[in-house]
Amino acid sequence: MNNFSNRSFRFFTFLALVPVIFLSISFNPAIPRREKSYSIDPPFLDSTSGWVDSVFSLLSLNDQIAQMLMIAAYSNRGPEHEEEIIDIIEKNHIGGIIFFQGGPVRQAAMTNHFQAVSQIPLMVAMDAEWGLGMRLDSTLSYPRQMMLGAIRGDSLIYEMGRDIALQLKRIGVHVNFAPVVDINNNPANPVINSRSFGERIENVVQKGLAYINGMQDNHLLCSAKHFPGHGDTDSDSHYTLPVITHDRNHLENTELVPFRECILNGITGMMVAHLHVPSLDSTPGCASSLSGKIIHGLLREELGFKGLIFTDALNMKAVSDRYDPGELALQAVLAGNDILVMPPDVRDAIRSIRREVRRGTISRNEIEQRCKRILLAKKWVGLDHYQPVDIEGIYDDLNDNNFKLLQNELIENALTLVSNERNLVPLRRLDTLKIASLVFGSDTMNNFQQYLELYTDVHHFQLPDNTHEIGIDTLLKLLEPFNLVIAGIHNTDMRVSRNYGIADETIQLIEQIAFHKDLILNVFANPYSLGRFVHPGQFKGLITGYEDNPLTQCFAAQLVFGGIPASGKLPVSVRQMLKEGDGIVTGEIIRMKYSLPEAAGIDSRLLYRIDSIALDGIHVKAFPGCQILAARNGIVFYHRSFGYHTYARKHPVCLTDIYDVASVSKITGTLPSIIRLVDRGLINLDGKLSNYLPLLDTSDKGELIMKDILTHCSGLRAWIPFYYRTLETMDPDDSLISNKLTPRYPFRLSEGTYLNKNIQYIKDAYSKEFSEDFPYQVAEDLFMNRIYRDSINHWIYNSQL
Repeated sequence: MNNFSNRSFRFFTFLALVPVIFLSISFNPAIPRREKSYSIDPPFLDSTSGWVDSVFSLLSLNDQIAQMLMIAAYSNRGPEHEEEIIDIIEKNHIGGIIFFQGGPVRQAAMTNHFQAVSQIPLMVAMDAEWGLGMRLDSTLSYPRQMMLGAIRGDSLIYEMGRDIALQLKRIGVHVNFAPVVDINNNPANPVINSRSFGERIENVVQKGLAYINGMQDNHLLCSAKHFPGHGDTDSDSHYTLPVITHDRNHLENTELVPFRECILNGITGMMVAHLHVPSLDSTPGCASSLSGKIIHGLLREELGFKGLIFTDALNMKAVSDRYDPGELALQAVLAGNDILVMPPDVRDAIRSIRREVRRGTISRNEIEQRCKRILLAKKWVGLDHYQPVDIEGIYDDLNDNNFKLLQNELIENALTLVSNERNLVPLRRLDTLKIASLVFGSDTMNNFQQYLELYTDVHHFQLPDNTHEIGIDTLLKLLEPFNLVIAGIHNTDMRVSRNYGIADETIQLIEQIAFHKDLILNVFANPYSLGRFVHPGQFKGLITGYEDNPLTQCFAAQLVFGGIPASGKLPVSVRQMLKEGDGIVTGEIIRMKYSLPEAAGIDSRLLYRIDSIALDGIHVKAFPGCQILAARNGIVFYHRSFGYHTYARKHPVCLTDIYDVASVSKITGTLPSIIRLVDRGLINLDGKLSNYLPLLDTSDKGELIMKDILTHCSGLRAWIPFYYRTLETMDPDDSLISNKLTPRYPFRLSEGTYLNKNIQYIKDAYSKEFSEDFPYQVAEDLFMNRIYRDSINHWIYNSQL
């Protein structure tokens, strides 16, 4: 597992790929077709065939056909389901498994069990477009591809491909059915949409290749999808057969471009969609996944693809409603597919294909070639030296903070500031702002509001889904004391058919608020949802977060206050008002950023000691509660609260609690200085105070030990009311100053009134204005005479221990 935890990014590998990538990409939208001889062969074809030949020699025709079949498995369906899969493996000798919902440890255990009963190691696949979290609990979800499309540059996408490959391999997976390289040129697309990198060809190509290279450089098979292009459909192939009406010229210059570039750069796999494309195959009702003209003719012969061809799931209604199980499998093989994903009936599939081989409809040589291609791919991913998955430590490995750090960086770089009137974002001059936060679609204070409050005083309001019950007059009355409203739209939906989860009443309320108040709107939804607003230009700031989750909310709040810069660009156009590529780049960081310890170069495992110290202090009643914040290089990497305000345990310590300056001045001022002096050998903590302040040598403080002073064990008084000496009505006797029970008189009792009418200052003790003679500020509009400095030192030296 050493390689698994090592996250040092070998940038030279990526740089070596850059010339290949960019030489193969033309930035003219009409990228011409290339001869297949320019293609880079998939890397698994370079494998030596010794293991492949030895395994192949043992396979019957049935076994060769079975290697082409991949069935579905779920790690959350219990032992009966597992036994059913084992029975299919043992009786039919299938070649692969595709896992869906469940958990990582359960899946790894099932994988080990399946592999143990399989005569030939199984090729294990997952559909993990945005990481394991797409299918499994307790694992990471990276942003969907639409959000990734907003990121400028592609190196982070490469790193994501690498990390997803490492995580999949950790649980015994060899194939990821990703990336989606469909160009989403139809906003109403019900099935691709947010799964696409966007509408611009070059952006889809570059990010698709970066994702592919990240996976394949780590020996994970991948599969670009959905060939020949599923982006411009208005129906879902899970339920019906979509029709692509574009002519061949349009397809050549748009939909087919990303697939052609993937082939030219050596992609290992391609998944064929269930689409009817008359310009490529005019056979009525013929799905592309079952079309010899499209798979063998276009994909293999014209485009020169030599890797693995996967069908889309054969249980999808676009094809399953049109054929019997055996006939469906047969048509998929006749069309030229290598691997049939989720055939409805394994036995019928093998029987039907074998029958046609014996009849001569399918050549035996063709079956053998496909079987050997599959075995070569298995060898490339290491199945020639198969080892069971190590179950120990899976959760910790998959949730390593270094993986989470990249997850954070992707979100930070994708958030898009769509509009910014008067350069309001990031917010400045917080002293002039009275801020209200208003979230729609939530009835509790969420992550977005919590992070807003870390920067300044914010008053929070929540409106659940029943916003139609809230009148605008009532809302404006609540917001009347505030001159800025920061709003967030939550609980959204990716689907256009559901209006992206945003109610009409919500739209109306937000636009009316913006008419009366300065409003910064954060839309945590599909960017196409911005098209639902009639007047988006009236918002003083508009931020699209693409997805609604705690991390996106956290960084959107930081963007508003300048903890992170805005850098994302819209990957799609929204009606006529917003264009692909729109997005304001601020590039300015004016406040602290909140992130993981690794973002500041800190190993998060070391911080558990801090938790232990705080909890131990509360346990032994050294303090009832505390708040700890640690920052480095402008990044707050640790911020936690513990315990309660008092031992009565009524008020828990919160992250937003404010502490008086005296409580933190010793920590933020004195302590770092002492640490630096100790590091330089200029102070010995076991030394006497008189070693550093010789004038105390003859006083009762000269023998005090530095360590005792720092730990409040030296006997020094906790507080000396120096200002008593500046009052005419106070007895200047030293006994008064040393009396612990003397009441404290505040400098300022009310606006414009200092102390009270019966208490007067000594003449010239204070001034209301700063000057050379009055340089020490002790309160608002109150400065002390410089002559008191020596007096204060004298009083300290002569105070009682």
